Amino acid sequence: MNRLTITTTVLAALAGSAHAQNIGPFTHPETGVRYYRSVSASRPAAAHIARLMGGTLATIHNAQTNEWIRANVAAAGGNTLPCLIGLNDIQAEGSYVWDNEEKSTYLNWTQGEPNNQGDEDAVVMSPVSGRWNDVPVSSSFQYIYEVTGPIRVPIEFTTIQAAINAAVDGQTIIVGNGTFTENLHFMGKRITLRSANGPALTTIRVPAVVMGIDMYGQSGATLEGFTIVPAAGGTSNAVVFGNGQVIHRCRIRNPDGTGVLMLGSGTLSDTLIAGSQFAVVAGSPGGRVDGAVQNCTLAGNVRAIAAIGGANGPPVTVRLINSITAGNIGPFGADSGANIFFNSNVIAEGPVGGPNLHADPGFVNAPGPDGLYDLTDDYRLRPDSLSIDVGHNGLRRPFPATAVQILDLAGSPRFIDHPGVTDTGAGPGPFCDAGAYEFVYTPPAPPACPADFNGDGFLDFFDLDAYVEAFDAGC
Repeated sequence: MNRLTITTTVLAALAGSAHAQNIGPFTHPETGVRYYRSVSASRPAAAHIARLMGGTLATIHNAQTNEWIRANVAAAGGNTLPCLIGLNDIQAEGSYVWDNEEKSTYLNWTQGEPNNQGDEDAVVMSPVSGRWNDVPVSSSFQYIYEVTGPIRVPIEFTTIQAAINAAVDGQTIIVGNGTFTENLHFMGKRITLRSANGPALTTIRVPAVVMGIDMYGQSGATLEGFTIVPAAGGTSNAVVFGNGQVIHRCRIRNPDGTGVLMLGSGTLSDTLIAGSQFAVVAGSPGGRVDGAVQNCTLAGNVRAIAAIGGANGPPVTVRLINSITAGNIGPFGADSGANIFFNSNVIAEGPVGGPNLHADPGFVNAPGPDGLYDLTDDYRLRPDSLSIDVGHNGLRRPFPATAVQILDLAGSPRFIDHPGVTDTGAGPGPFCDAGAYEFVYTPPAPPACPADFNGDGFLDFFDLDAYVEAFDAGC
């Protein structure tokens, strides 16, 4: 093993050990930056470990941030020992820059510092005064590093709700694989909550009796890539959202209640809801509702969509677009003051008129052998499915800027053309398929060429030579 490999391996081990001994995260309430204070290390080791953890040694641009870091991070737990920050003049003596290479415009030196006594190119903060002092890069100190970018669960926070509590508007929370049993409240924040590897690997079990995941609040909040089911005892509403919010690429089952309660003009997209009492219920908390259910599969529910209005209240509208419904006992219901509009859907239960198809959706294997629709069934489309290339691309609602590219429930891109199917969709092509899953067309392998004797993909002298050798050998 060479020296570089040994050094990298040792530093990676140190990073894991240091993170385990971190104090933090401490989240700045205005910027959402997370700060950690870690065990003693030399400046080079501390900077490298900070990078391995996805951050840099702390950057401080003003007196307010300096005091916040001093009080909440450096002095946490009664610490009085100085802590390394990101300021340094390693590259050019007397020219101080931060680890992110920004030139320092704010300085808070102790009187008489920096004095560069003994070639001091690193900088520490006093947890008592907040003042700075230059120190040798080889000396070991506790260090403060900062992490921006997505908040990571369970690496930074062990629960999803703790990450939501720490987040500020515009931030993204990435959740790793596993099952998380907790109720979630978005607290009115404009955040994106996304699984790292999709709903097959990340499950939220909601124990609440009334409301499992409460997204309702600011426009722009997004929930993406989870399997959502009730914990023991069930819940009335698995997810509550609306008001310009998005639920994308989720699998939801709530046998004793509602999968999604839409209170306002939200968008439910590329999602499977199966085996629930009500897949989607739309109602008004006091304002107009204009919600969209697009490219979803609603199967085996007592009711697929219920729109609840009021004779004297604001109108309630649900637009079912590019979706599949199958096996729902009473598929649709809208009372006075409410409407459901249908466009470019495949409705297995019966005709609804307009540009919609009444047909078997052509699932690979749903319902399963037990005859029931469940999340474990295979709702992908067969090659002969009538749900392929029937969608209306122009009717799909766009996602906010925080959302990833348009993917189906399996994580495959939308708008994949199947050349063997007659297109019946509308809008700019290629047309999306109906339902939560896009059929992934795989072109047939090119036929083998009999004259390519050596199998290198080319016809040339070497094939002739191989033929002559085979002929001479009598085979």
